[in-house]
Amino acid sequence: MIIDINILLAWGAVYKKLGRGEVIFSEGSECSYYNQLVSGIVKWVNIDDDGKEYIQTMIEPGECFGELPMLDGGAHIATLSLTEGARLSCLAPEDVADLRRTRPEFDTALTLSVCNTLRTLFAIHLAKLSLQPEALLLYRLENFCSRLRMGEEDEIEIPISQEEFARMLGFSRRTMVDALAKLQNRKLIRRSYGSIHVKASGFVT
Repeated sequence: MIIDINILLAWGAVYKKLGRGEVIFSEGSECSYYNQLVSGIVKWVNIDDDGKEYIQTMIEPGECFGELPMLDGGAHIATLSLTEGARLSCLAPEDVADLRRTRPEFDTALTLSVCNTLRTLFAIHLAKLSLQPEALLLYRLENFCSRLRMGEEDEIEIPISQEEFARMLGFSRRTMVDALAKLQNRKLIRRSYGSIHVKASGFVT
């Protein structure tokens, strides 16, 4: 959801600049702000008892995140951290409440944003149940590329390591290596340290 930054600023939003690896908020914490990403890339993760991260999705500039507590008053359901430096616009909950009352289109957009997130996560869950490893990996790569808005580039870099992808998909190391090798042999991807590069031509239908 992209809300005109001037509207957010008029209602009291402030800019916040954060560095690579910094945490915006943690799973289970109370909601402090409505956040909209101005620049950079944010990853949405859940962390297990051993401290391992499981990436659910990526957030691109213009999208909001952490909006669910604004609607139900509950805690954050995931941890949001940065894969690179980022700039956010942040609006306090009481200002969000005023904006929702005054600008119905904002309230509608906020609700639709939550619905879109839930539909995406449900689709990912179904894919995990029905697809073979190579197809499931390709599905998630396509999902990330669509969220990161692949345009005219020859390829797009997804800043997620092989190990992180394996945990996200529930793959063993061997299964992940095999799936990546098959996609690389099909010239759909190339690998670099800490990232997977997806070829744009691989998604032309």
